[in-house]
Amino acid sequence: MSLLPQASALLSLPAELLEAIFKDVYTHAAPRVPPCRALLPLHDKLLKARYAKVKIVGSDMLERYSTAVQTRSPVGLACQPLKVMSSYHFPHKKLSGIAFHKFSLPLRNLRNLDVDNMQFVTAFVEHLEKSSAPPFPHLASLALTPSEHEPVAVHALRKLTSLTSMTLALYRAAIAVEGQDETGVTTLPKLTFISLAIRGGDFSSNVQLVASALALRTLNIKHYVANDSYGALLDAAAKLGTVTELTLSGAGSPSWKTPKQLKSFTRLADLTLGSGCTTRDALTFELLRRLPLQSLHFGSDTIVSSDHVLALITGTDKLDSLQTVTLDNIYADCDDVQQWDWHRDIDALYQWLKKGYTKPRWTKTFSRQGCQTFIDAAESEGITLSGSSVEAIDIEDDISIDKDDVEGFLERSSTCNASRGEDHLLVLQQQSRLLRLPAELLELVMRNVYDHEPLLVPLCRRLLPFHDRLLHRRRAKVKIDHPYTISAFCLSLALRPTIGEMCQSFKVANPGRRLLDKIPIRDPWNLFAALPNLRTLDLAGLQLVSSFLAYLSHGSSPGMPNLSTVALTAYAEQADRSFALSAEGLKELPALGALYVTLPTLTVKPKRGQAFQLPALTTFAFDVPGDLAGVSQLINASPAFHFVRMYGSPPSKTLQDLSAFGTRLDSICKLALHGTGSSGSWRLPSEVADLKNLTTLTLGAKYTTFGPFPDALRQLPLENLRFCASTFTSFAHIVDLISGPNKLANLEQMTVDTVSARCDAIDVDEADRIALVSWLNHGYALPEWTFNFSRPGCQQMQQAATREGVRLLGTAVRAAKIEDRIK
Repeated sequence: MSLLPQASALLSLPAELLEAIFKDVYTHAAPRVPPCRALLPLHDKLLKARYAKVKIVGSDMLERYSTAVQTRSPVGLACQPLKVMSSYHFPHKKLSGIAFHKFSLPLRNLRNLDVDNMQFVTAFVEHLEKSSAPPFPHLASLALTPSEHEPVAVHALRKLTSLTSMTLALYRAAIAVEGQDETGVTTLPKLTFISLAIRGGDFSSNVQLVASALALRTLNIKHYVANDSYGALLDAAAKLGTVTELTLSGAGSPSWKTPKQLKSFTRLADLTLGSGCTTRDALTFELLRRLPLQSLHFGSDTIVSSDHVLALITGTDKLDSLQTVTLDNIYADCDDVQQWDWHRDIDALYQWLKKGYTKPRWTKTFSRQGCQTFIDAAESEGITLSGSSVEAIDIEDDISIDKDDVEGFLERSSTCNASRGEDHLLVLQQQSRLLRLPAELLELVMRNVYDHEPLLVPLCRRLLPFHDRLLHRRRAKVKIDHPYTISAFCLSLALRPTIGEMCQSFKVANPGRRLLDKIPIRDPWNLFAALPNLRTLDLAGLQLVSSFLAYLSHGSSPGMPNLSTVALTAYAEQADRSFALSAEGLKELPALGALYVTLPTLTVKPKRGQAFQLPALTTFAFDVPGDLAGVSQLINASPAFHFVRMYGSPPSKTLQDLSAFGTRLDSICKLALHGTGSSGSWRLPSEVADLKNLTTLTLGAKYTTFGPFPDALRQLPLENLRFCASTFTSFAHIVDLISGPNKLANLEQMTVDTVSARCDAIDVDEADRIALVSWLNHGYALPEWTFNFSRPGCQQMQQAATREGVRLLGTAVRAAKIEDRIK
């Protein structure tokens, strides 16, 4: 009996039948290895999709892959993107078993190549230099990013005529040999994207590379230095006349000014100035005004003047083409300490106070006030504004609030822990020599200490007034997340009234819509009476809201002359019966300019012989599902009223009901209509036609129409129109509002948020498998295009806006770009 291996019976089948059988098997469950070596070519052919995208980590894996593609050509032919990288566990070592010429032959279908191995890069470039014809005819994207300091012959890359994208991060470019044969060098007609991070070497090669990219659109330059070499590079790019997007970023030191070559970029729409750039002089911004910029980005470690940037978007000399500004020159960060269990880990709170946040470092030329002024101006001018500098203001406020909460908690904890030895401590405190100093000198000493590192608790009880006075900023903004602690806060106010006098903003949140029925009735009244300098008040909870309105209506002056913004939120399910919330006491707030209410009912019942007037009220937002008579009275009592935001079920009915009550709506300039989850779909009511001064209209959730917009809309002097998320309409009818014979004659800006997309940032090279899988499951959201609002329709909308000079903003405008990035 023979012991030699027998050939598989499968091999006796006709090739066509054998392939059909294997294709059916591999479609359902592809085996890792073929049944026998003779079937290996068929195995590779059917699994070419598995070999299409290759990522190699470390030189050992690279040598194994080199052997595989040389012995199994289908594996190499299937490869389109190839990434060669290293990691801590799989580093690059000296390559000894790779003959690059043989390795590259099976890779002739390569589309994308990304390499950080210096030996591989050198072999790749040398292979290009020796080749008479491009060895990779389909290569579209090239990224060479080695960490070693060896020079690279950049001039050889010009043989890759199929490139559309090139990224080079090299220590230096090799000097081209004088008299080198250039007969094989041609232009790069398809190259639209170049990113250069080259620290030195032969810049003439870089200049020639850029000059040969006749279709260049995007140029990114890192390690920028203000010298003749980079000047020649920018001149070459400007002469092309095709560049629309430019990024310049230096090493941070030395600093550099905006290069004069920018004025020659006649089609530049998107400019990013990065690390080291100093843009605080008037000449720089005069140069920027000459460019047709639509987007301007100041990166991290840039020095910016808020006044000069402000002049770009406001005034007679503003840059009319500018639509988007990104400010990343200021950074702040704050760990979410509110989510921690404070009682369980006090040590972590002390660590948070030391390292848990990073405050923004405002400068003389870019202060917090200057940033806030710019934010307000951008909103007024319709400029899309983003960046870490914009976020820094809110983060700084969060830091202040969180710090107050943490220090207050630690202060109370330390007080409780020290209570057992209180008598002994009092004796020691009374002996403090500080108390013997004159009051003026004592305050100077304490101020100097608190300016550098404020104490969590005063040194002794008798120094408490100094402690509170020197920490007035900490007391200016108070937020209570748990309403049941109000009684404790009221007790603090009774013992230390200066805390209430310092408070300018007070907010009580009510997560979970708790039923609050255990707060003593006097506590809220004592609270309001102790806050005489309040400017902003935000209350949630039926008992607190009703107590506040009752306090205002009590008869005597509430003593809140500066209170300008009030937000009151209460829900009917918080009480066993519906409260009759009466708002006539609001007339006791002379500075009240903005009122936001979410209440089950609202009535106005002024006392006999007393007028109800709100002379300063300009902004009113309400969601009142009950009788709207009180809302109507409130609006009619506000002569300066011009901005209203209506929520309800549905908003169209709300507007109709207000009209039926004889509400004075003709002064409204800005109107926002929002539905709710239970309101159902709604359409624009005919009563909108009566708003003859309406310039800004926002249509919110559940607004639905797929037919033409009513003619009444076109009769209004609308300048700004917005469609929010969860609205349903047709792009074709939006286009009719922008252009054509029935367009809105005064329209300047339209915001469309009907479609959105999301793509979370992820570093594919650094992320582990769990993070990658998580991103694939939850890291993005594709736009949900519909028949009435398709991607081509969105593009038509953008084209119409461009023709008519209408600024088009919103998530729908960005959705297509995000969709491309996701894919």
